[in-house]
Amino acid sequence: MRKIFPVAFTALFFAGACLGADLEPGKLRINGVLQVSGIYNHLAARKGKGPDSSASRIAVSSVEVDLEAKVAERVTALAVLAWNDTLNTAEFDEASIDCQFEQFQIKVGRMYLPFGDFSSDLVSHTMPQFLGESRETAVLGAVSPVGWLTFGAFAFGGEAKRVKALGVPGSDKINDYGFMLTVTPMKGLIFGGSFISDLADSDVQITVNKNYVRRVAGGDLFARYSGGPLRVGVEVLGALSEFDIRDIAGAKKDSRPITWHVEAACDAPLNLTFAATVEGSREWYEAPVVRAGGAANWQATGNISLAAEYLNSLYDKNFSKKLHRDDAVIVQLAANF
Repeated sequence: MRKIFPVAFTALFFAGACLGADLEPGKLRINGVLQVSGIYNHLAARKGKGPDSSASRIAVSSVEVDLEAKVAERVTALAVLAWNDTLNTAEFDEASIDCQFEQFQIKVGRMYLPFGDFSSDLVSHTMPQFLGESRETAVLGAVSPVGWLTFGAFAFGGEAKRVKALGVPGSDKINDYGFMLTVTPMKGLIFGGSFISDLADSDVQITVNKNYVRRVAGGDLFARYSGGPLRVGVEVLGALSEFDIRDIAGAKKDSRPITWHVEAACDAPLNLTFAATVEGSREWYEAPVVRAGGAANWQATGNISLAAEYLNSLYDKNFSKKLHRDDAVIVQLAANF
């Protein structure tokens, strides 16, 4: 799961900074990032559901090596090798071929789908990113007929499948798809939305064993503004209908998980950035109903940064059996190379 998530297609595809734009054919470029984090959590249990607890650890949050090659005048190949303490093994996080034209792009391979925006100055993933981030092997196309409008569509064969009864394997077909749209009416302001036909294909395991009785689509809406040192954003992502009670582990009824995120960030002197957020969810089992906090980031040099973050999470008793509150502190050192 990547923190840097280039889903704002207007910027990524058509702002003149596309992949391989400054590479000569036949040349290879290698970039990477290493993130090491110190993490502390204090977990407060519900009354009568057990004692409070705390945990702390030092973790290699992420190691990524990006290999990028311009194989033809308008064709770029990208492979991203990633490792972290959770995976405990290296894997190709992304591997794709990108064909770029003036107003049109087509991309095939393993990629993060353009569902959701997830822009943030926090260390942690946002709640919409936790629910909606989806990495798949797919084909996508995007077109920007005018500078302020971008439309994209994608198709893939996801792992999650509809079954007649849970435990019966689903079929392997390319039957999943989605759309995205961004509008930039003025400099610094962007509105967008996206749709995915099967929300159970997100990287978080929403349904039991990635199978389900009821297929549920997902939708996302976001708005962002950036002007001078200030950035503000809001995003809502969730299911467009209810999952069947049999699809969600521990569910007491049919449920429709929805997440939301509001954030403001400001650049300050001495290469400092401060961010504050409030976000939450509804009808999502074992997820915070409200989470709030902030982060500070110091860009020590062009390639080294140090960040600190505090988040307070509260849980709904109807969707979390034991946990009432979680206080989390993260300190992260990152190096780009």
